[in-house]
Amino acid sequence: MKRVAVVTGASRGLGLALAQGLASDHDLVIAASRAPSASEELDRALRQRAGRIRRVAVDLADAPSIAALASVLAEMAPPVD
Repeated sequence: MKRVAVVTGASRGLGLALAQGLASDHDLVIAASRAPSASEELDRALRQRAGRIRRVAVDLADAPSIAALASVLAEMAPPVD
C-alpha cells in the first residue's frame, strides 16, 4: 500500500526536515508552505527524491487556501496517512 504524508511549513526549518525525512519512508510527501518555490533546500530535496515530494502552496491562516489544499488531497489516491 502506498503511503502519503502532508507536511506544512515545509519550505524551511522543522517542516523542511520532516518533509525530507518522510520522503525516505513514504511513497509521497506533500510539502505545503506559503512560498514553496522560495526554498533552495526544498529544491535540492525534490531533485534527490524525484517523484517523492510534491510542492503545494497553502496559507494556514487563509480558509480558501486550506480548502484548495483539501481539494488536492481529496483527489489523491491513495488517501493521506
